[in-house]
Amino acid sequence: MNTILYSGPPNQIEPNFIYFTNCDLPHVTLVTLPNKRYIHINTENLSPQQRTELSQKAQYCFQAEVISKSTLAKVISQQEQPLFSFKNLSTHPQWPSFRNQDIDLYELSDELSYKRLQKDKSEIQAIQKACQITSKAMKHLIKHAKPGMTQKQVAKLFTDSIQKQGAHELAFPSIVAHNQDNQHLHHKPTDSVITEGSFVLLDLGCKYDNYCSDMSRCFPISGKFTPQQALLYKALDKTFHYALSKIKPGAHWNHITLSTLDKLYQECVKLRLVKPNLNSTQKLTLMKQLMPHSLGHHIGLETHDCNEDIVILEPTMVITLEPGLYFQDIQSPHINRKQWNQFKSLGGIRLEDTLLITQQGYKKLTK
Repeated sequence: MNTILYSGPPNQIEPNFIYFTNCDLPHVTLVTLPNKRYIHINTENLSPQQRTELSQKAQYCFQAEVISKSTLAKVISQQEQPLFSFKNLSTHPQWPSFRNQDIDLYELSDELSYKRLQKDKSEIQAIQKACQITSKAMKHLIKHAKPGMTQKQVAKLFTDSIQKQGAHELAFPSIVAHNQDNQHLHHKPTDSVITEGSFVLLDLGCKYDNYCSDMSRCFPISGKFTPQQALLYKALDKTFHYALSKIKPGAHWNHITLSTLDKLYQECVKLRLVKPNLNSTQKLTLMKQLMPHSLGHHIGLETHDCNEDIVILEPTMVITLEPGLYFQDIQSPHINRKQWNQFKSLGGIRLEDTLLITQQGYKKLTK
């Protein structure tokens, strides 16, 4: 297979490039032909020292002939056989010069996406290390977060902790919210002060050796749950552990999701948030409003790895499990509005762990 692969700019390295080449250097274009390998390094806007370091590392990684920008264009134009690449090639600085060549941007990406969903030993070790760092940082954050701190200050507790542990990159922008901000699924930390008695939602993760972790927790900033916070937390905790009991190889994710939504509905009935005795269609419609995100996702080189939905669980897959319940502005006749309004100030709740699917069931990688 003849290939032209582009790594991408810093902080946007193509995950398939890392997976295919085991290299995470930016600005690299790798051309592999039957009897020859070439690398081109885009050194524009780099200092002389950065150019030298990048060139040395790239030659060490690929053991290939280094070529210029003009030679790269010439090599590509001379190819009579189709070239295979990744979708990010269309962002290459020289894309206009070879966009009319016979280059397939999809087949190789699709093939790797299928492979990447199951992890090998080294990948699992990297994800496990990322999860260990995240778990320790989460514990540090909860211990040191105090009333009067802002959401941004709380988020910094996490960042500082992962850096001290040797992880220097977040897996995704940190989510730190409290009270009514909890209802927003991807809330960005602000300078809003977290007051006494607030209910805090965290969704955090880091990267280790390019592999991601993902973890969500909710806790009372004052160190003790209010009665309402405790009721809500226990309801979702029961739902989480119910879903966890369904995790095993061969299980259909859609079946797990539907039964978990039914369990969450039952817990909401106990809290008198929703009306009992709804039929299956009414329940499903309502619960998808109360939990407007998937129950989990693949995780690896990307937080939502390969952007592929979970279908059937298989050993060596790594996934997240994240049920949630949110008090958004939902118009439904099946909500007990008076009780709903009593809980609405809590905003919402989410619990999430990263799991490795094993031959026997699962292993929880976050603690």
